[in-house]
Amino acid sequence: MQNNINLRVDINYDHDLHFTPISGPRGDVKRDEAKKYWLSLVAEFRIYIHNAMSRCGDCDEAPRSEQVFFVQRLPSMFENLKELLIVLVPERDQEEVSNNLDVDLLMQQVRNGVLDVVRLSTWLAKLLTTHCAPMRDEWAEEMAQKITEGATEGDMTSLVAGLEKLFSFLEAMKLDVANHQIRTFRIPLIEDTIAFQLDYFESRIADQKIDISNSRAWYRNMCQQHQLCPNDKGGFAPFESFLHGLAGLCAHNGQEIPETLRYDTSRLLQVQYDVQDIVHLCLCDDTFTDLVHRWSARPCNATLVYQALRGRILDLTDVESTQSVPEIWLDHVDVLAVEITRAAAAIAGRGKRSITDIEFRNTESQLRMIFTQEQTIHGKASILAKSIEEEAVRLGRIWWEKSPFEMSETQRQWQLTRQNKNGPRRIMPDLTDIARRLAHTGVVHWKVWANLAYLDERDEGFGVELGNDFNGGSCATASELVSLEHHNAGHGVLGMDIDMGLDQDRKGHKEENC
Repeated sequence: MQNNINLRVDINYDHDLHFTPISGPRGDVKRDEAKKYWLSLVAEFRIYIHNAMSRCGDCDEAPRSEQVFFVQRLPSMFENLKELLIVLVPERDQEEVSNNLDVDLLMQQVRNGVLDVVRLSTWLAKLLTTHCAPMRDEWAEEMAQKITEGATEGDMTSLVAGLEKLFSFLEAMKLDVANHQIRTFRIPLIEDTIAFQLDYFESRIADQKIDISNSRAWYRNMCQQHQLCPNDKGGFAPFESFLHGLAGLCAHNGQEIPETLRYDTSRLLQVQYDVQDIVHLCLCDDTFTDLVHRWSARPCNATLVYQALRGRILDLTDVESTQSVPEIWLDHVDVLAVEITRAAAAIAGRGKRSITDIEFRNTESQLRMIFTQEQTIHGKASILAKSIEEEAVRLGRIWWEKSPFEMSETQRQWQLTRQNKNGPRRIMPDLTDIARRLAHTGVVHWKVWANLAYLDERDEGFGVELGNDFNGGSCATASELVSLEHHNAGHGVLGMDIDMGLDQDRKGHKEENC
C-alpha cells in the first residue's frame, strides 16, 4: 500500500477508497481461469485416491510412453494456504499454522490415502472464526461442511468446492485487513503525498520510464494562451497557466491528456463528463425557454418547471454506455424533445393534445442541430471553462497554504453536504463543485510536478520567477521535503489480486486497476 502509486494519488480525492475483488473483463478472465483450476484439482484428487487405494493392473502394465504425468497443484495450494494464514493470523498462532500445514507431511498422507481432511477443515474453521469478522462466521461453517461432506462421501467435486470457498473466505479476510489499514493510515498517507510522489516520479524520470517532453510542450502552450487572459496574474501566473490548461482539457472532448496527468486521467474525464452534461442541460434550457416565449401570450416564470424538467432530463440520459457524453445526449434527442415540448406547452397554457407531431419533430430537429453545432464550435463549453477556471484560480490561491490532508478533508465535507442536499438521486452537475475538484487536483499536482516537468530555469524567456506568495516553500525539490515515517501495519497485503473499489461512473468507466 505504501508503494502503490495509484492508491497514493487517489486517496487524496476518493474519501471512500477501498479494495474490492477484481471485476469487469479482468474479473471474468480470473473466474474462467479459477474454474479451470478447480476442475483440474478435482481430477487430481481422484488420481491420488486411485493410486492410494488400489493397484491398477492397466496402469502397471501400460508402457511408459503411454503414461501421462502432470504438474501437481496440491503442494503449491497447501503452501499458498499456509502463507496466507501466517499473514492473516497473529504471531501467537503462526506456529500452530506451520505445524498443521507441514506441506511435505500433508502430501505424504495424501499419497498414502491417510490424510484426515475432516480434522483439517474443522481446525481451519475454528482458526478462521477466531480471527475474522463475525459476519464471516457462516462462510467458515459452510466451508468446513462442504469439505467434510466431500471427504466422507468420496465426492471430490464437493470437497474441492469447500476448498474454493476456503480461498474465497481468505480473500475476503485479506480485503478486510487491507481496508482497515487504509482507514487507519489514511491521514499519514495523504499528508505524505507530495513528498512520496516527488520521490517516485523523480526516480521514474531519471530511469527514463516517464517522458515529460510532451507535457512540457503542452504547458508552454498553456502559458502562451494564458498571457492573453486579462486577469492580474502576479506571482501565481505559472500555476494559473496550468489551471487554464486543466479547464481546457475538461471543457473539450478528444484532447490528449499529458503524460504527467496520467494518474489524474479518470478524475479529469469525470469532470469532462459533468461539463458536457451541464452544456447539454443549458442547450435544453435554451430550447425550452424559446418555446415558452413563442407560445405564451404573457410573461411567465418557468424556473420551477424547468428545475423539475432538468431532473427528468438527467434521468433520461443517466445510462451505462460506452458512448461519449455528447453521443448519449444526441442518441436520446427524441425523448428529450418530447419532455421539453410538453413542459413548455404546460407553461404556455396549452394542453398535451394540442401539440402536433410537427411541433415535436421541430423541437427534436432544433435540439439535434444545436447539439451537433456545440461539438464543432464548443461555444457553451468555452464559456463554462472560463467560469470554472476563474473559480479554480480563486480557490487555488486560498488552498495553496493548506496541507494535503486539510484540502482533502475540506473536499470531503463539501461532498457530504452535496450528497445530503440531493438525497439518493443522481447529483446534479455543479460548476462550483467542478471548480473545487480542479483546484484540489491542480494544487496537489502542481506541487509535485512544477519543478519536475513544467518550470525550467535553463529556458531563457520562458522560465517564470515565482514570487514569495506563490512558492511558499511548497514547490521545493524532493530532497528538501521531509517524508513522514512509513507506518508498518503488521500485515502484508502485497501480491493480492484486487482492485481499488472506486465509484463506477454512469458510462461504465472505472478507475485504473491496481
